[in-house]
Amino acid sequence: MLACARQVAPGEELSGRVTPLDATQQAAATAGTPVAQIFETPTPMPTLSVLGSPTPDPTRAYQTGGVEQVHVVNPGETLAYIAAAFGVPLTTLLEANALQEDEFLIIGQELVIPAVTLPFAPGVKLIPDSELVYGPGTIGFDVAHEVQRFGGYLSRYSESGDDGVTRSGPEIVMAVAQRYSVNPRPLLTVLEHQSGWLANPNPAEATLTYPIGKHETGREGLLKQLSWAADLLNAGFYGWRSESVTTITIASGEVVAVAPGMNAGTVGVQLLFSQLRDMNSWTATVSRAA
Repeated sequence: MLACARQVAPGEELSGRVTPLDATQQAAATAGTPVAQIFETPTPMPTLSVLGSPTPDPTRAYQTGGVEQVHVVNPGETLAYIAAAFGVPLTTLLEANALQEDEFLIIGQELVIPAVTLPFAPGVKLIPDSELVYGPGTIGFDVAHEVQRFGGYLSRYSESGDDGVTRSGPEIVMAVAQRYSVNPRPLLTVLEHQSGWLANPNPAEATLTYPIGKHETGREGLLKQLSWAADLLNAGFYGWRSESVTTITIASGEVVAVAPGMNAGTVGVQLLFSQLRDMNSWTATVSRAA
């Protein structure tokens, strides 16, 4: 049984503001290593060892192609939302209904949902389910000790929250891990992969405001970046387990079907990186290195 703390609802995040940094925080951060390699090996950059390996998962019996259907627009729905909900590329939905991307929808309007056959996402298992949740596998793992051991920028980072409390880098990681019930190890691994903050004492200046790589106004600082990442990891993990997530829409617009034999932890990682990459880069990121 997995021991989990309360999950944070989608969109409900910890908040904070970034402490100003001095002009010496620059230089290039290590980047580009496939996630599978980061989870599995301690090279080419310092990484955290993940316990165990994904176990066999039952193959899902679901359709990656379907029949044309009609959807009646509900309040609050957008074209992008409907395309993602049905696993149809937005461009395909627009073409089938002779619409432009910026057109307004009317409640009760009927849209044709075309039949499409989706390609499968990579079938590489990146992380065991037990290593994504905040459960027994975290016993004995000291975030502060690991961060100090690697000696990177995270070890001297601090940030003041809206509650007036200033937290260190390790304290922020633990706050997000506990509130979102996500293991701190994958949070640190993703942070290292995206910005080099764990091992590099002088990461690239471009990573200082958006260390996870989600460039969006209102998501500045480690606290909000990690909260966003944890939310997506949970969405993929629990969505796959409940069978509400069977497709992934890449940030560049392509839609893929989750491989039928995937495990929930891997789907969480795939979903997170789908919002940070275009199709080619995402495929390389979530595939095992050759």
